[in-house]
Amino acid sequence: MKSIYLTLFLLFTITCNLIAQTNETTIKQLGDLNKADVEQAGVLNEAMIEQSGANNALIRQDGFQNVALMWQSGSNTGSITQDGKHFTDVWQFGIDSNALVNQYGENNSAEIKQDGNENKATIQQYGSDLNAKIHQFGHGNIASILQDFRAFEMSYGPFIYRNVKIIQYDNDNIATVEQTVPTQFPIIIIQNGNMEIDIQHHTYGDEEWWSIE
Repeated sequence: MKSIYLTLFLLFTITCNLIAQTNETTIKQLGDLNKADVEQAGVLNEAMIEQSGANNALIRQDGFQNVALMWQSGSNTGSITQDGKHFTDVWQFGIDSNALVNQYGENNSAEIKQDGNENKATIQQYGSDLNAKIHQFGHGNIASILQDFRAFEMSYGPFIYRNVKIIQYDNDNIATVEQTVPTQFPIIIIQNGNMEIDIQHHTYGDEEWWSIE
C-alpha cells in the first residue's frame, strides 16, 4: 500500500512539473548590445523576441495562454506585461522608439507597429475583451491608449471586443484615447503630420461625458 501511495505521489509530482514547464520562450538576437529579459509564470504561455542592433526587450507574463511577440531592429525599447489570457504583437524599426503594453483581465489584444525614430506608443488595458492598435510611421510620433472597462457587463448588454485604433503618418503627431467604460462603437484616429487629438469617454452610472480636442 505504501508503494502504491508513493507511486501516485511521484506521478502527481511529475505531472505538475510537466504542466508548469509548458511555457515557451524563443529569443533570437543579432548584434552586440541587445538585451532580452523574459519571465513567465502560469501555463501555456508563449514569448518570442527577435532583435537586431542595440535593442532592449522585456516580457512579463502570468496566466494561461498568453502570447507575446516582439520584433525590434535598430535601437529601441519594448516592454510587454500580461496577466490573464492575452495576445500582444510589438514591431519596431528605427532608433530610440519606445513601446509599452500592460494588459490585465482576459482576452485582450494589443498591437504596436512603429517605423521611424523617437516614436512612443503606450497601450494599457484593464478588464476583458478589449482590442487596441497603434501604427506609427515617421518620427517623433506619440500615441497613448488607455481602456479601463471597470464593468464586464452593463445592464443594457455585454461589451465584446471594443476596438481602438491609432494610425499616424509623417512626423510629430500626438493622439490620446482614454476610456473608463468602452463605447459601443470603435474609435479610429488617422493623422498625417503635426496633428494632435484627444478623445476621452467616461461612464459613471447614468452620467456620461465626452471630450474631443
